[in-house]
Formats: sequence, structure tokens, C-alpha cells
Amino acid sequence: MVGCTQPRTVAAMSVSRQVAEEMDVTIGEEVGYNIRFEDCSSARTVLKYLTDCMLLREALTDQLLERYKVVILDEARERTLGTDLRDRSEQPRGTWEDVYQSAKKVDQKRSDLHERKDGELQRTG
Repeated sequence: MVGCTQPRTVAAMSVSRQVAEEMDVTIGEEVGYNIRFEDCSSARTVLKYLTDCMLLREALTDQLLERYKVVILDEARERTLGTDLRDRSEQPRGTWEDVYQSAKKVDQKRSDLHERKDGELQRTG
């Protein structure tokens, strides 16, 4: 399963619903979400959106997060206790540092997609 953290509960719910709609699947089946007091996922879920606190809660019982093949820390620049895992991990610091640096590079590339033209932001490429 792929886990993707979102900084806010509303973001986890709305992004998962939009992705499920775009993939033409039922929410809670292949695409789901997990927020405080609501787990809308199943054994068939392959992409799960969750708040960073819920990921931290899962790490309490599964320290290596073995159920996930990949964990994406989306919006990592909005640092909270949950996204500051790289400072609390027992794994070598380089592992989390690499993920964090990659997120910063993606964010920079995202801003490079826009350039000013006649006072308006224009998408390039």
C-alpha cells in the first residue's frame, strides 16, 4: 500500500475522494483515507491518504510501517510533530533526510512551472 500524509483532516478526505473519482473507483476500496475517528479504507486499499498524526499513531503499533511500500510526506514544509519523523527515527538520518530534501526539490520544481508574463502567472511546458 502507498500512504500519503496530508497536513489537515479536510485535505485527506477531499484529496482521497477526488483521486477515487478520477480513478473511477469507490472511496474506501482501492483509494481510502484515515483520519481521527474515521477509517475509510479496506483490505483492498492500495492508496491511503491520512493525516500525519494518524501515521504517527500507526507507527506506535508498527514501528517500521511494514504495511506500506511507500510513504509520501506531502506538504512536509508544514512541519508538525507527525512530519518531523526524521528527527525521531531510529533509522539512519540519511533515510528521512533524503525524503525531506526530495520533497523540497519537488516543491521548487513546482514553483518553476510558473513564470511571470505580463503581470500574470503562466504555466510553462
